[in-house]
Amino acid sequence: MKKKGQYRNITLLLVCIGLFLQAGAVAQENRRHLLAETNISDSGHEIVLPAFMSEQVSISVRDADLKEVLDSLEKQASVSFSYLEHVISEQKIHSVSLEDVSLGEVLSTLFKHSSLDYIPLTGGYIILKEKVAEDARLQTVLTGTVTDSETGEVLPGANVSVDGTTMGASSDEEGRYTITGLEPGDYTVRATFIGYQASTREITIAEGQETLAIDFALQPAAMAMDEMVVVGYGTQTRGSITGSVSSIQADDINVSGQSSIEQSLQGRVSGVQVVQTGGGKPGGGISVNVRGIGTINSESPLYVIDGVPIQEDPGSQLGTGVLNSLNPSDIESIDILKDASAAAIYGSRASGGVVLITTKRGSSGPVQVNFEASYGSQAQTESYDVLNADQYADYIRDLRSGPNSGDLPANFENGERPPHNTDWQEELFRAAPLQNYNLDISGGGENSTYSVGLGYFDEEGTMVGSEFQRYTVRGNYQFSMNDNIDFGGSVLLSKSDIGQNDESGGRRSLEHAMKQAPTVPVYDDSFLGGFGWPVTADGQDASNPIATAHLVDDTIERYSVVSSVYGEVTFLNNFTYKLQAGLDFRYSDQIVYNDVYENTRRLTVRSSLDRTRNQNINPLVEQTLTYENTIGEHDFSVLAGFSAQSFTFDFVNGSGVDLPPNVQSLGAASAQLSVDSETQENTLRSLFGRVTYSYDNKYLLTANIRRDESSKLFNSTDPVGIFPSVSVGWRVSEEPFMADSDVISNLKIRAGYGELGNQSVLSNYPTIVNLSTNYYYVFGGENTQGIGQQDMANRDISWETSVQTDIGLELGLYDDLLTLDMDYYNRRTEDLLWPAQVPASVGLNAPFINAGTVENSGIEFSLAYQQTFGDLNLNLSGNFTTINNEVTSLGPNDDLEIIPEDADVSDDLQDVSITRVGEPVGQFYGYVTDGLFQDWDEVYNHATQNQDPDGGRSEVTASEYTAPGDIRFKDLNGDGVLNEEDKTIIGNPIPDFTYGFTADLSYKNVDFNLFLQGNYGNDIYNGATKWLQDLRQNFNQGTAALDRWTPDNRSTDIPRANPNDPNSNISWSSDRYVEDGSYLRIKALTIGYTFNQPFVNRIGASRFRLYAKARNLLTFTGYSGLEPEIGSLSTGTARDAGIDRFVYPQPRAFLLGVQLGF
Repeated sequence: MKKKGQYRNITLLLVCIGLFLQAGAVAQENRRHLLAETNISDSGHEIVLPAFMSEQVSISVRDADLKEVLDSLEKQASVSFSYLEHVISEQKIHSVSLEDVSLGEVLSTLFKHSSLDYIPLTGGYIILKEKVAEDARLQTVLTGTVTDSETGEVLPGANVSVDGTTMGASSDEEGRYTITGLEPGDYTVRATFIGYQASTREITIAEGQETLAIDFALQPAAMAMDEMVVVGYGTQTRGSITGSVSSIQADDINVSGQSSIEQSLQGRVSGVQVVQTGGGKPGGGISVNVRGIGTINSESPLYVIDGVPIQEDPGSQLGTGVLNSLNPSDIESIDILKDASAAAIYGSRASGGVVLITTKRGSSGPVQVNFEASYGSQAQTESYDVLNADQYADYIRDLRSGPNSGDLPANFENGERPPHNTDWQEELFRAAPLQNYNLDISGGGENSTYSVGLGYFDEEGTMVGSEFQRYTVRGNYQFSMNDNIDFGGSVLLSKSDIGQNDESGGRRSLEHAMKQAPTVPVYDDSFLGGFGWPVTADGQDASNPIATAHLVDDTIERYSVVSSVYGEVTFLNNFTYKLQAGLDFRYSDQIVYNDVYENTRRLTVRSSLDRTRNQNINPLVEQTLTYENTIGEHDFSVLAGFSAQSFTFDFVNGSGVDLPPNVQSLGAASAQLSVDSETQENTLRSLFGRVTYSYDNKYLLTANIRRDESSKLFNSTDPVGIFPSVSVGWRVSEEPFMADSDVISNLKIRAGYGELGNQSVLSNYPTIVNLSTNYYYVFGGENTQGIGQQDMANRDISWETSVQTDIGLELGLYDDLLTLDMDYYNRRTEDLLWPAQVPASVGLNAPFINAGTVENSGIEFSLAYQQTFGDLNLNLSGNFTTINNEVTSLGPNDDLEIIPEDADVSDDLQDVSITRVGEPVGQFYGYVTDGLFQDWDEVYNHATQNQDPDGGRSEVTASEYTAPGDIRFKDLNGDGVLNEEDKTIIGNPIPDFTYGFTADLSYKNVDFNLFLQGNYGNDIYNGATKWLQDLRQNFNQGTAALDRWTPDNRSTDIPRANPNDPNSNISWSSDRYVEDGSYLRIKALTIGYTFNQPFVNRIGASRFRLYAKARNLLTFTGYSGLEPEIGSLSTGTARDAGIDRFVYPQPRAFLLGVQLGF
């Protein structure tokens, strides 16, 4: 009963408060009418403004009723407005934004061009009255109609406003609008309507002009299904596409702020995984996988730039592709053909997907000039925790204190504290500037258009010795002789300079910085060259990374040209013939110069020079004939084409030693001068065709076919490949039963099947025997150079074939304010290319054979939402892709296990990965650990690892055999012996899914963009931890080594220190180094401000925007290394992906930029 009484009292109180407020409102309203009806005039009197007119207020409104604005002002200031309802009922405020200004200034702005006047009175009252008629006669009335440009129908409710003023109006039921009070001057009038593109008109009001009529015909805004998409050898509307095609526009590319086109794809498109294999290295390598890993060999998408297919360097000595040479600011759009039904028209080069890149074009109209400049700085945000000099000295004495542990370095014998304490990470990393400048000029007349772009990009790496510079020039032109004949072309020129003194030649600066002893100084004048080096006798020392960065000059100068020219003729109304010629040209020159210096153990490194030049010349000629027609409800087109492209790769290398100081010329070398060269050539001839059909814009069909004939398969039993595809689509939203739906604006179901090829793995001559001159025979007791067979040939070889199926759904809701694309894909690659298993006694390189199958499947989602809330424009988009990969066959011997082999990783990381049937490609492979042995009984009661057969338990035994403090590895097969049979899958570097999210907002003059990207479910093999917990050599250690096992410290998972590692704690790959590699990264965050047009006009520009950008702002991950984005270790394939060997971490960057338009 008590609670009920409380509720009754509260209810009564609320009723009383409501009645009181209502009475106050009625009294206020009566007061307004009384004052407004009072005949007050200011004529003949000197106006003295009351004090309340100086009170500070703020206002920011667009298309708001005047009454709402007055109510807002009454809440901020001690005033009350008096007016008659009919006087303000039709009054609207179209755009006013003032902050912390006087009430008088606000009122002056509100009513400057209004039909109302205001009179302030003492007591806090302001009367609003209509202006006298003689004022109106001095001003101009603007009137007109707003219509649909296509149908001519009027558009009631359209907004028409005058930029830079509060004047505006809405069109009535007949589409007419009227704006009064315009004074003489120049104005920009804007018309807007939901679902239509905004339109502006420049007008001039002359002195004494009474009326001006301006009509607007608004263009309907393009729906998502009307968007034009570039496909192979043509364009289609998105609504008519039956394959899986994703697109990225110039705005998305530019806002990412990345230095390469491939980086711009990362996280933007479902089904596309981009990994910066070079980490944060400027100009570093990038891998792109479309819909999983389709081979156990190398694979990348086919890139087509303005119609020119780009084939990466065959066996490139430099590991740099042409896309790094392109300027992202030159790109208009990128379209990715992800499934076979879309990509089959590119045949034997399309198994990895096709990326169609279109550069910017000009448009008819006056010359437009756009300039952008940005400058910023980047730095590393994380570092490894390693031992300082004192901790390191204690560790070395402990390591070398036992029997059979080697000699203690001389400078550690006396027990004194080290004189140097070098922080090698601080010496190696730096805050580095980066800058970017782009100029674009475009325009055209009635029959021709042009666009020219200039770019300069300069990035210094955060690691000493790394840098990347790029100069670019782009030109595009189109010319129409008449309605039937068109010409055009494009050219992309680029020059790049890469400094890679940090990584090239196996130097791996970060690794050596982590291994290098903190007791070694960076500089030491007692060494030739002036840099400090360790002087221990065991030879197990790291290099001085600062010395190699300064004493080794490793630079690459690269040039590239991608150009095309075309002519197009339309005849007999429906036929179009097109002839295109293109060129892909690349040239690179790498110089590696070593100055003379002393290094570890005072060994003198002789001066040397190694110079490598590569050249690719890949010309192209293509012809297409297209027939298009519409008969009733039937729309169809037929495309037939021919393509011929040749590829020539030239390689020249020269080297020598003992050069004069600072002379980088091979002619100056006095010893060991050698020269090597190579030329490779191949050609590809193709026929292709496509048929598209649409009935009533509802039922869609597309069929592609390509016939490829490659010289790589010369002499093959099957030199020709046929790659067909077919796909269908049903636009459900076009059916009559969907006509009345106010919710579903688009619904399309599609399905496709096709076959693609991968010939990139093939060498140029796999079907014929290769001979080499590197053979020597004994004649007359002397070695004589001769010719011998080098390889085994295989005439039955062919390219890998990818069989793909795709089922997709496209959904648009509420006029495509919300869109969803969803695909299920299955990609099965058959006839994998791999060297045959032949006995070593054959003495020849094994031939490639077609054997094996890899399968990928998964689901892709892309979701986008766009909406406008007054001055707030909101665009949200996200994508999500699942990946399931499995090797289902490895040919005749399905028990074959492929372990990557490379001389550069023979340091306990070589056998980390394995590829075998029933598992994904490149799984981590090793032993399962089960803690540490704590005493001798545990050692001898466990399966045999490397125990002393005599059962010893002494320090001598511990130095040579498994002992307490060593890792206990699991005997998985239970045979009592630890060996290769106990190794198993311990991790998977392939993520369960990848994702990306973009939020793009703008409010009046301010814009904001946030871009997130990440992976989930992948593992990383932390080779960095393996070295930082090496505990067997004189290398520096991570601080975890302080917690290593000792008889007095048994509660730890860090094994004991032992220079002999008799238990293989370090040398065996195991799960103790496998970590979860999932991460979420804020890749880019941008905030910009665009200045108002009146100000921009005063400085002689048409657009002026300032922005601030952050890259790699935050990374959320549980991984303990510096960089969770890990590519291939050494092979360039997925067979050894996800192994972190001190990857160059991606830095955090902050930039300021400006954009100007003229």
